[in-house]
Amino acid sequence: MSLLEETGGASPADVLPALDLSTPELYQNRELSWLDFNQRVLEEAKDPRVRLLERIRFAAITSSNLDEFYAKRVGWLHRQMRVQPQATTIDGATIASQAQLVRERCVAMRREVERLWTGELAPALAREGIEVVSCDSLEPIALDRLRDYFTSSIYPILTPLIVDPAHPFPFISSETLSLALTVRQSHSGEERFARVKVPQNRPRFVAVDERRFVRLEELIAINAGLLFPGMELVRWSSIRVLRTADIGSPGEDAEDLLELVEAELRRRRLAEAVALELVGDVPAAQLEMLLHELGISESDVDLLSGPLRLTDLSQLADLPL
Repeated sequence: MSLLEETGGASPADVLPALDLSTPELYQNRELSWLDFNQRVLEEAKDPRVRLLERIRFAAITSSNLDEFYAKRVGWLHRQMRVQPQATTIDGATIASQAQLVRERCVAMRREVERLWTGELAPALAREGIEVVSCDSLEPIALDRLRDYFTSSIYPILTPLIVDPAHPFPFISSETLSLALTVRQSHSGEERFARVKVPQNRPRFVAVDERRFVRLEELIAINAGLLFPGMELVRWSSIRVLRTADIGSPGEDAEDLLELVEAELRRRRLAEAVALELVGDVPAAQLEMLLHELGISESDVDLLSGPLRLTDLSQLADLPL
C-alpha cells in the first residue's frame, strides 16, 4: 500500500507535523562536533589492536588537528567573545558558553594525548628497542657526540634572545616550540629571562644511536652555556604560543612576490594569541611578563606535563621496527 493510500489520499505535508527548523535541538554545535571527530582519531591511537607505529601516527594527527582547530575555531570564538559574548549560534549555545566548553575539552584532549604517549606508547616503543631518553641518562661518549652535532648543526641556526630594557620582548610565532630560560650572570648574580626558538628544520628527536633519541629542546638546554657566555642556566621550561589564523590573506591581490611576503609577515604579526602552553617551572614574574606581552589572561594558560608539540611524533612513526 502506498503512502497516499495509507493517509487517505492526503499528502505527507498534510499529515506530518510541521518541522520548525529554528529549533536548537535539531542541531549539533559546530565546534563540539569537530572535537568529537578528533576524539575518534584519538581513539584509534588508544586502540591496542592497531599497530604501534600507526597508533603513534594517530596521536600525532590528533595533536596536529588540535593546532589547526585552535588557529581557526578557537581564534574565531576569541574574536566573537570581544564583541558579542551572549550571541547564540544555531544550536542555541552562547559564544561565552562555547568558548568555555571548547577550552575545557581542548585542554583535556591535549592531556589525554600526553598521558597516552608517556604512559603507553613510549613504553611500548621502548619494548621494541627504541627509546626517547633524557640527556642525564647518557654516557659521556654519547654526550660528546651530541655536543658535536649541536655545535655543527644546531648552534649556527639558533638566535638566543635575552629580554631586558635594551632588548624588547621577541615575537613568538604560532605553534613553534620555544625554551623559556632563566640565566644568571656570573659576575653579578643578576638573573635574566631568555628565549630560544627550537628550530623546525631539524629533527625534533635527535638520534643518539640507532635505538636511542633525545628531544631537541633538551639538547639545546644542556648547551645553554654556549648560547649565553658568562652566564649559567638556572632553570628552563618549554613554551608554545597558539595564535588565530583567520584574519585575512593577501592572496592574489599582491602584485609581486615581495609584496606577498611582506603582507604575510604583517598578517602574522597581527595574529592574536589565544593560548600559551607551558611545561616546567616558570617564575611568577616571568609568567606575568609573558601574559602581558602576548595579550592574554591567566585563564588562557595551559599547564601541561609535556612534551609539547606532539605533532612531531610523526617522525617516530616513520621508524623501521
